[in-house]
Amino acid sequence: MLLCAWMCGCGDDGYEDSTYLRVETSNITTVTNVQTNYSVGDILYFETNIPFLLTSASGKPIDLEEIQLEASQIGSVISLYKLNDVGGFEPVLLTSNQLVGDAGVYEEFVTFFYEKTSSGFTNRMGIKLDTAGTYEVRSSNLAKMPIFYQLDASITDTRIDLTSFLKQSSPDRDFTFTVE
Repeated sequence: MLLCAWMCGCGDDGYEDSTYLRVETSNITTVTNVQTNYSVGDILYFETNIPFLLTSASGKPIDLEEIQLEASQIGSVISLYKLNDVGGFEPVLLTSNQLVGDAGVYEEFVTFFYEKTSSGFTNRMGIKLDTAGTYEVRSSNLAKMPIFYQLDASITDTRIDLTSFLKQSSPDRDFTFTVE
């Protein structure tokens, strides 16, 4: 269900109510060892921090503790794309052996698993770069799209669709790097 909701994207119709909220923010996920060039065998690390206090797109304050959100109720994914011989990017099918930290793999998507801290929810994970080439980190099969986080607080029946671009994104919203 998470994947279906994520792939459909979050609607931009502006609809919100007490059980469905939209949040647009920046810098939720960062690359902690940002470089333009990596070596084969390096690990590209991501860190995600979702604070307890957010503001919805309509300006409504949201307290994730108040709506009783748990770490297991957060879903987010990213994908790694590699430049092919004809100049386009295609998804890299990662395996669990390439992941370091709290993450899993579903097809070409890397899913994050979160931990609750005193200030919010956090995740630190990495992708082992095992093949030379030029890569992009994306949130979906579409370039220039924000990372989509779905937060489902089942106890209070509240859903929050949070979008955020990767902190290190270029002005065109993609993070591109080379592995040599």
